[in-house]
Amino acid sequence: MNLMVGVLVTLLLHSLTVGCSKVGYELKTKLFTNYSLLIPPTPLNLTLDIKLSSLIGLTIKDEVLQLAVWEYWSWRDARLTWSPEEFQGIKEISVYGQDIWIPDVLLINTIKEVVNFVEPGSSVIQIRYDGMVFRNQIVITTTGCDATVTFFPFDQQDCSLQFSSLNLKQTELTLNPRFTVKERMR
Repeated sequence: MNLMVGVLVTLLLHSLTVGCSKVGYELKTKLFTNYSLLIPPTPLNLTLDIKLSSLIGLTIKDEVLQLAVWEYWSWRDARLTWSPEEFQGIKEISVYGQDIWIPDVLLINTIKEVVNFVEPGSSVIQIRYDGMVFRNQIVITTTGCDATVTFFPFDQQDCSLQFSSLNLKQTELTLNPRFTVKERMR
């Protein structure tokens, strides 16, 4: 059992350090030697900033909304902190999503599978020295939207995107959603 854990840690550290300097390797060794990606950070204050990239379509008759959105996730993981002075001023590192804990928050009012352009495990995650973790991805979502056509074509449609965690209880997670529309979309 100990041999298997040692091999897994060695493989993890190897995958984290490809193309990394000696100091970067030492930093990642410090951060990930006893790190478990199965355990979420506590407390977990998760921010999701959604930026509309493109309105692909709104089908009033079928009440279906399709969007391309950028999701900007951020949270703090106190296990991933370091002093930049101890590591030649390194203030930020990048790792693959498969190497750290990632929230399992998903869009739950989707009517089609969400299209991710990058597999979650192969996405690049930025970690700042203060433990702030940043994950960005673009997705295509197809959701239901209760459409009203009382004043067609001057109606306003109010469509919601509902997110929830599959494994975390509401008491374990604070989700701070923000939605931004690009100026050109207004």
